[in-house]
This record gives sequence, structure tokens and C-alpha cells, in this order.
Amino acid sequence: MNNICKNIFKAVHEGKWLSIEYRNKNNETTKYWIGIKNIDPIRKMLLVEGLHIFKYTLRRMNIFIDSIKKAEIIDGSYCEINETLIEDIRLNPGKYSNIFHNTVNFKILNYLSDCNKLDTTPYKCDYSLIKYFDRDCLISGSYKLSDSQFREIVRNFQKEATNIYGKNKIEQLCVNVLSINTKQGLYVLAYKKLYFDVENRELKASDRTTISMEFTVDGTKQSIRQFLDDEDYYLLDDFENNQEIIKDRITLSNPKVSVDDMPYIIAMGYDILINLEKEYEAIVEMYREESSIPIKAFFGELVKRPSRRKEYPLALLNKKVNIDQLLAINNAMKYPLAYVQGPPGTGKTNTIINTITTAFFNDRTVLLTSFNNHPIDSVFDEFQNIKYRDKVIPFPIIRLGNNEKVAESLDYIIDIYERTKNIDIYDKTLEKNKGDKIERTKKLTELLKKHERIIDLKERKETIEKLLDTYDQFTFQADLQGRQLYQLEKELKSLGEVTDEEALKYLSDDEEEFLKYLYYTSAKHIKRLGEPKYKDLWNILNLEDMKLRLKEFNKYLSKEENLRNFLRVFPICATTNISAHKLGEPKQYFDMVIMDEASQCNTAVSLVPILRGRNLMLVGDPQQLNPVVLLNPRDNNILKQKYSVADEYDYIENSIYKTFLACDAVSDEILLSYHYRCHEK
Repeated sequence: MNNICKNIFKAVHEGKWLSIEYRNKNNETTKYWIGIKNIDPIRKMLLVEGLHIFKYTLRRMNIFIDSIKKAEIIDGSYCEINETLIEDIRLNPGKYSNIFHNTVNFKILNYLSDCNKLDTTPYKCDYSLIKYFDRDCLISGSYKLSDSQFREIVRNFQKEATNIYGKNKIEQLCVNVLSINTKQGLYVLAYKKLYFDVENRELKASDRTTISMEFTVDGTKQSIRQFLDDEDYYLLDDFENNQEIIKDRITLSNPKVSVDDMPYIIAMGYDILINLEKEYEAIVEMYREESSIPIKAFFGELVKRPSRRKEYPLALLNKKVNIDQLLAINNAMKYPLAYVQGPPGTGKTNTIINTITTAFFNDRTVLLTSFNNHPIDSVFDEFQNIKYRDKVIPFPIIRLGNNEKVAESLDYIIDIYERTKNIDIYDKTLEKNKGDKIERTKKLTELLKKHERIIDLKERKETIEKLLDTYDQFTFQADLQGRQLYQLEKELKSLGEVTDEEALKYLSDDEEEFLKYLYYTSAKHIKRLGEPKYKDLWNILNLEDMKLRLKEFNKYLSKEENLRNFLRVFPICATTNISAHKLGEPKQYFDMVIMDEASQCNTAVSLVPILRGRNLMLVGDPQQLNPVVLLNPRDNNILKQKYSVADEYDYIENSIYKTFLACDAVSDEILLSYHYRCHEK
């Protein structure tokens, strides 16, 4: 029911029609398109204009929400928006709470989903529908449809609505506003989208003009920079009033091109790398069931830090750590959310490596992700080169992602199993090593608590000193300086400082023994591939046709039971944010998600891996540039206004790191301050 209500909410706010399967009083199922005119929240009833999609007849109907079996948005449709209804939902959310569980969350997810769809470079395409229209018969921005045209659009749109999850391309009928004729083909600089007005049986042009700062022409991405000088960009901000000036500037700077401002129908294509609808449905469900603390934090509703009493022993692959890194690893293991900030060279990658090693030592599964391949490959390569004596440790980390990466991993699975299948495992030896580390952890944990307290006191001292510089009221100064500041300085003096050396002494000195543990524990995981339950996986691995092999493996991992079995062998998975959607249905499988370079990861797609984990560790540097996005700022502002989205969720201005920091008021951020790449000469 959540997805049905989510799409009702979206249809109301966006002015779209819904395709529904409806169970009537006789328990018969009928398919309709509905345009929502009003909502009766008490009776959970929709007042709609209904289109019978086989008879093509329209009539007013009352639709009971509980009798709707399925509802999907009809992209490209137009239904007049009831502004009074939208305002009532905004002002009285409690009135509609039995239909829309959390309207603010719906708005944020709908906004991010739309941003993701528009974060791409458009191109002119051959849309099958366009052949049914006379391209030049637009009258005052609309196109009246004949009966045959109307029926053809309904059939086409209904087909697309039933295949929403498999859709990776959007095709949109548009009206040309201004195009540039180049040698390679047509660059559509400005256009208006055409929407299917079902009630009036016409195609209706949007009131606003869309600008293509980039456009793909004959497979090559082109930019407006090639045709318009930098100092003239401001003209695009008010295109409607500057259209004639823009035409003149383009032709003046490019004598070999011509411009075309005839209002004819064209078809535009948008390739989307991932359809987020199904992923976001799972987020709504998780939030409703309160099953994910990271998701609650994302929506700004984590009011207190969850208490975790269990202490996890730290198991480090190397000793190139300082007290702040140890605190970051400890917090990532202990709490559901951990933020680790540090400029380049402060040991972020090494912190991730040691967090993964610690998680593996504590029998926890990890999903390592980032926005591109490089940061993931750096970590993966480190684990490929760990040695115990002269033998490479078969650490059970798998590199997934695009088809090229998956193809390499399929061969890797066969190879790593062949290298480990004959290794003898002695469980008692492994348990002894684990017991030693647990005892040492208790002392280290107390030391880290002390270090955390010192950091907190120093921050409070700094805040008080800033207040003293700002305010000059005598009473206020006396209280701050005479009482609060004195108490802080007194406690700081009693605590002293915690040094790296002091912390490291509580870590095991026997590196050889730990590598031995890693070697045999890793082999124990890989050897599980020999169990009967992995017969289907081996059938895929032994396929000779590479395309079929890839297809079947991706299909294998998309099933929940298969993925859970796979994690028994490879508890550490590494992939890009966008490829994480291939891992099972959108639900929690991993104990922890670690996102590297999170300050360069866009918000919309980053939620895909995040929803697959119970805990979250974001690692990044908010001082770096924001994620690279193609979304036009003008379109972004329109979407923000449409959904009344707060600045913390702004798709262009924020990364997933910045958004979480702005919305999570209770979790700690660890600052890695020691710079490892710069050394005194």
C-alpha cells in the first residue's frame, strides 16, 4: 500500500495521471487511468476523472484507495493541479496521515528521483509516437488529437507505465523553441515539453522552456560553450525575454551555423543509469517500520544516539594509525553512524582498510562503495597483496560493478577457490587469537573514551572563548570565565593528553600471528564454495558464453537468498554506488556500508547502497568540490519549489556527506588531522 499512496501523492503534486488496477464491489479487477481532482481523507476516497483504457471513455468516479491493487505514474501526462488540495496537505498533514505516512519524506524522495532523471545529457531521438503527428500543426501551444491518435498514445503510455522498473530511457515529445543546425546534426538548445492532456484530448506544451547547456549530437556531447561566449551565458537565465538577442549572438559568433526557432514537434531522449522508483519504495517502507537508523538520520529524525554496549576488538592490518583513526574505527564498529572527515593525505584510505579488517575479524559483512572506481580499486588492491609468510592471503573481498569488473571477478572466484580448496583449517587456533584481542580491547576502549572526552572539552572551551570575544556584558563574561571556563580547564588538566604510542600499546604486537589468523579464516570462507548450495553458482561460472555468463551472474545476485549465501563466502563486497542496485532486492543485507569519497557522491544515487546496510560510515572531505552534476540549476530551482524541499537536500549544492551532516544532529564526526603525505625535509 505504501507505493500506491506514494504515487497518489506524486500524481497530486506533479499533476500526473495514474494507471491503476481497481477491485470493484463485485471483486472484479478493472484497469483505469485516473486524474485526481480531490481527496476525502476520512473515507480514504479519491474523486477522479477516470478513463477506461479499453473503452477509451471518460467519467467522474469515486475511487476507494484500499481497493486499488496497483498504481503507477503515467509519465508525460497532464492533469490540472488542485492547488487548494496541495496547500491543505501541507498545512494539515495529520488530516491525511492515514493515507500519506510522512509527506515531507515523500517530497524529498520525489525531488531526488526527478533530479536523477534530469541529471543527464539529452539528445534528439526517434520516438515511435512521433510518426502519428503532423509536426507543424501546433495551435497556441497545443495539438488537438484525433480518436486514432488519442488511442495510440494511451496504448503507448500504458505499455511504458507497466514497465517502469526496467526503464532506463525516457522519451518525451517536445516543441522546438530554438535549435542550432551544426555539421553533425541538430543541437536543440531550447524546447518545451509536450504533455498528454487526457481530459481535453490534446498535447499541451509546458509553460516553461527547458535549456540544454549540453546536448548529444550524433553520439558526441556538445556544449553551448561552442556557440555562445562566456559573457553571454547570463542571457540564458531569462531565455524568454532574451531569445532574439541569443539568436543574434550565436549567429554572429558562428557564421557557419544557422538557428531554427520554428515551433514543430520533436522527440527528446534521456538515458538514465538507474531508475530509483523501486529503491525509494523500499526507503519509504524502512522508514515506516523504523528498521533503518541511517535512513532516519537522513530525514533528520534521529533525536538521540542509539546506545551500543558491545565493544568490538580492533584488528588492524597495519600500525600506520593514530589515535583519531582508532577512534574512527571504534565508532564505526560501535555506532550505527560514523562520519570521518579529513583532507587528502590524512589516512582516510588506511582507516577504511583497517575498519574492513576489524569488521571481518568480528564476523560482520561490509559493502564498500564510492561514486567511481578509483577509490574502491585502491582498497581492493591493498587486500589482494597481503601475505602470510610467502603466501598471498585469500582475503574474501569481491569486486563487483559494471560488466567489465564482474567478468574479471568471475575468473577471480574460480582462481581463488583453486588456491584455497586444499588448505587445512584448525578452528581452535583461530578462536585463541580472537580471545587475546577481545581482552586487549577493553583497555583500548577506555582510552578512546578518554580521548573523545578531551576532544569534546576542547571544543566547548573554544566555543566559550569565542563567546567571550563577542559579548562584553560583565555578568555574562563573569559567569563564563569565572565558572564554566574554569571547570573545563580543570578537567582538561586532570585528563592530560592521550598519545598515539599509548593507544598502540594495547594493540597486538604479534603481527605474524594475526596474519596467520587472516590467512586461515579467509581460506575458511572461500572453501565454502565447495558446499552443495553453491551448485547454481558453479553452473554460471562454468558457462563459456561470456554474455550469458554475465547475465546469469547478475540475475543470480539479484535474488535475496543467493546474495545471502554469496556473503557467506565473500562478506566484503566492493562496488560503485550505482551498481549496488544489482545486489538483491532493495533491503538490508550488510552489517555496514562504508562510502569512500562521500563528499563527491550525489545524494540521489548514494541512497541505493545506504539502504542495503544496517550501519553507515561516510568518509570524505566536505572542503572538496561538490559532485559533478549535469542538472540545470534552473530546473533544480523549479523542482525545489515544486516539492518545497529544504536547502539541506539541494541536489546541486550538496553531497551525501553534507546532507547527512546537516540532518544528523546526534552522531559524531571524527576529524583526521595528521597529514601522512607531507614530511619535513
